[in-house]
Amino acid sequence: MKKICGMILLLCMVFSVLVVCAEKEISVFVDGEKISFDQAPFIKDNRTLVPLRAIFEALGCRVDYDAELKMVHATRGTQYSLSLTIGETDLYKNGKIITMDVPAMIVNSRTFVPLRAISEALDTDVEWDGELRKITVKNRIGYGIKIHYLEKDYLAADGTVLIRYFYAYPELPNQENSEKITVLNKSFAERAVLHQQGMEKEWLSEAEEAYAMAQADGLMWYAYVCEHSFDITYDVKPVLSIKESDYSFFNGAHPNTNTDAYTYNLTNGELLTLNDVFSVEEKEAQDRILTAFYDWCDMFALEDEVKNAMKENIDKVSFYLTNDAICFFFDVYTVGPYALGEPEASIRFNLNEKLFRPWLYETDPQRQIP
Repeated sequence: MKKICGMILLLCMVFSVLVVCAEKEISVFVDGEKISFDQAPFIKDNRTLVPLRAIFEALGCRVDYDAELKMVHATRGTQYSLSLTIGETDLYKNGKIITMDVPAMIVNSRTFVPLRAISEALDTDVEWDGELRKITVKNRIGYGIKIHYLEKDYLAADGTVLIRYFYAYPELPNQENSEKITVLNKSFAERAVLHQQGMEKEWLSEAEEAYAMAQADGLMWYAYVCEHSFDITYDVKPVLSIKESDYSFFNGAHPNTNTDAYTYNLTNGELLTLNDVFSVEEKEAQDRILTAFYDWCDMFALEDEVKNAMKENIDKVSFYLTNDAICFFFDVYTVGPYALGEPEASIRFNLNEKLFRPWLYETDPQRQIP
């Protein structure tokens, strides 16, 4: 009898092992592309955990990890800043706490994070196919757009960091091998290289001299910082709107910031203008833009001097699109001192249909942009 029970127990153990071995590995796809992990994802407390760096980078994030504090910090553009500590369930998104069901953890010397919590914090849609053990993650804006980074620390002879440099730029999906998209992608990459070369030419020698002076005077040294990031604010074929942000600090009185925006018709690769967006005459469009900025001034109780500067410089206003509105901004110093920043106002599409061209409301993927 004991032998029979032993055989049954052994068979049950073997069967359990076979079931586990036969179970498929979990696969993860981000915007249609399968992600390769150096260690397999696993499920804990009904939550899938995946290697930290691979998933963050697949979602377009720049990742920093402080091994001493066991703290992870990830950023994507100017809209997303995430941080968490290994072993804790608090995930900080732009300073606000999100409680995760399971904490990030270290397994076999690799840091794992809960996939759904991280993905949804970046405003993606996550689907789980239990039968296929497949997770599909889709960005709601910028679907399929890859983010590339140029990063470099420029060092002094003694290893001290002189300049921390960072530049992010997009690569648009191009399954149809469109010549226009190829040209755009090439221009994005070339602009990144030119930006870095320009920074080196203008600031590297100065940073070296400033550091030498700080050493000679026994002063603390603070590395120069130069960062360029971007956000995809609108991505409805064939229109793409990109908002770019430059931040630099070269030991002056304050950091420098600058914003640019580009809205492309991907059919022909050309930039759209306000005339392509508004259906009304230019004068009426400018009046409506000024009204939006005047409301912004009133909200902050700004004097008429700023409003007058806005009116005088209305031809210098820049814009970008979102799914809900067209947003306008002035470059820093254009209508006031640095402390004023870059004034921004918007006009929502809802209830203002007569102002805009019909293509903004069309959902046909074959829509034509005039």
